[in-house]
Amino acid sequence: MSNSLYFGQELSGSKPELFAPDIFDHAEGYHSPVVFSDDLLEVYWSPMAHDHSLLYSRLNHGEWSKPMALTFNLSRGIGDPFLWHKRNRLYFLSYEPPEGSSGQERERLWYADQVNGEWGKPVCLDPLLSSHPTHWKGSVSETGNIYFTSEINVATSGQDIYCLVHKDGNFEPPVKLNASVNSSGWEFGPCIAPDESFLIFTRRDGSTRKTDLLISFRSKDGAWSSAIDLGHDINSDENDLCPTLSPDGKYLFFLSTRDGKSKMYWVDMEKTLTKLKTGE
Repeated sequence: MSNSLYFGQELSGSKPELFAPDIFDHAEGYHSPVVFSDDLLEVYWSPMAHDHSLLYSRLNHGEWSKPMALTFNLSRGIGDPFLWHKRNRLYFLSYEPPEGSSGQERERLWYADQVNGEWGKPVCLDPLLSSHPTHWKGSVSETGNIYFTSEINVATSGQDIYCLVHKDGNFEPPVKLNASVNSSGWEFGPCIAPDESFLIFTRRDGSTRKTDLLISFRSKDGAWSSAIDLGHDINSDENDLCPTLSPDGKYLFFLSTRDGKSKMYWVDMEKTLTKLKTGE
């Protein structure tokens, strides 16, 4: 079955396939996979480029536009997008120092809201995350909770995944997820299900530096289950990382170097969850 909403691709099945390889074939590979808007008419992604770039395309009358750059006039580039569909809000990372800061060279989390098709002024979340050097993509739930990668303890325990809870229109201080998700090693690139029923993330092996995708399920009382490997159908002998979900949660997109460089793959998420639950 072909669907123009996914660049005319045959819809992915139970095993990962390259996503639109004739279209997404950047010479250096990709730093983040595609992120689709709620209506599937816009898509955002980051190539593996030195200028920390973010590209987007829009579907008009059955045709996808030529990739265009988004910069928000931030001179140090932007990249690694994720969307809060409820607010038409685009989150991204940038090395741009916020106004009035010391100008410390590190990535920070920013966002911009889209109103009537126009982007507003970008806003930096630095006051909330001033002690958390962030890195490589985050994810936001339907309620606005942001899951992000922190390097606050990178010297002792690598990267960890934190949650910035959104409550009554404001954010509460970041909370580190427990040992069900965070190990003594490196966990990064979280992807939260819209209803926060599960979290997919990347874990790096301490000895080989190989990365794999894991999943943790959240119970009704808010507890996270011990993370498990997504399985050999998804995790290859090379690096598999940086997951994102389609807005309806039906498809999982991720990056893999199984073909020699960082390329985009996708797989049917509903079938993947069924396999995990049945043990197939």
